[in-house]
Amino acid sequence: MSAFSRIFLGLCISCFALYAQADLIITDPVAGVTVLDFESEPTLTSVSGPVQIGTPAGLDITFSGSPNTGLYITTSWGLVDNGSWSGIKFLGANDARPGSMIIAFNDGPVATVGGFINHGPNRGPDLIISALDQSMVVLETYNITNDAPIITPGEINGGGFRGISRVNTDIYYFEVYGEFPVMDYLTFSDIAAVDSTAPVPSLSVAFRLLLVLILLLVALPLVYRRKQLINR
Repeated sequence: MSAFSRIFLGLCISCFALYAQADLIITDPVAGVTVLDFESEPTLTSVSGPVQIGTPAGLDITFSGSPNTGLYITTSWGLVDNGSWSGIKFLGANDARPGSMIIAFNDGPVATVGGFINHGPNRGPDLIISALDQSMVVLETYNITNDAPIITPGEINGGGFRGISRVNTDIYYFEVYGEFPVMDYLTFSDIAAVDSTAPVPSLSVAFRLLLVLILLLVALPLVYRRKQLINR
C-alpha cells in the first residue's frame, strides 16, 4: 500500500470514528432505558428550582432552567400552532418566552437521553436540545426546528421523541431550549442508542469532520511532493 493510500485510509477511518461519536435520535429507545413520566409528581407552578424528579426511580435527578416566570410540573399548556398539552403531567419552562429546561443527572452521567417534546413554533427561537458534560460544556447540540421538526397543528398532547446518544457515557446535563418548551417521558440510559433514521451530525461532530478534511487537504500536497523527490 502506497503512502498516499495509507494516509487517505487513516483519515477516512478517523472521519468515520468522529462522526460516530454522537447521534440525534428521533425514536424512543427501548433497550436498557429508564423512563420518568411525572404522573406521581405534585403540580408545581412558577417555582424557581431545582426540582427533584428522580425519586420514583431512586435517583438524584433535578429539573432546573432559566425561567423568570418559573418552572412547571403541570397539566395545561398552550403551544400556539402546535396545539396544546392538557390532562397529563409534564415539565414546562417559561422565561417570558422563550424558556430553558435543564435535566441534571447528579448520580452520574448517561450515554443516551431524550424525551417526548413539543414547543410553540414560529413565535420565537428554534427548538434546540443539547448534551453537556460535568462542567456544563456542550458536548453535542441539535437544532430540532431545522434537523427534525415537531409539527402537530391543533393536536392535544402531540409531540415527538427527540434525544441525544453518545458512544461515551459522559452526559451530565440535558437541555431543552425554545419557545415555552414542554417535555414528558424523560428517557435515559448508560447504553448508547443509534438511530439510523436520523443521520444528522451535531455541530461539534461537523466541526471535527471539517478538521479532518482540512488535514486531508494539507496531507495530499506533502505526499505528492515526497513522491516527486523519491522519483528524481
